[in-house]
Amino acid sequence: MQTENMKTVFLAWQAPDRNWFPVGCLMHDDDKDNYEFAYTNGALQAEKAAGFKPLLAFPDFNKHYCASELFPLFANRIIARSRREFDDYLRSLDLDPNHI
Repeated sequence: MQTENMKTVFLAWQAPDRNWFPVGCLMHDDDKDNYEFAYTNGALQAEKAAGFKPLLAFPDFNKHYCASELFPLFANRIIARSRREFDDYLRSLDLDPNHI
């Protein structure tokens, strides 16, 4: 259930034919301080229409994945801490540097 303190980002996948599908949902609950990833129905549509396969880190379309820190799949897409603009970048994404 979505709470007032829950932040959500949707993951989109571009098929080889250049069509886009919303395939996943990453949520962070500030109250519980945890992350959750789940596939959307778009993942099943993408699988049927364009051969989308589950991500290696999240191999089951039907499972909800939970963690106390940002999943490496997403954390690895954040710029390096050593970069001068790192703090501004995190603020623009509303991310807590203590969980990256």
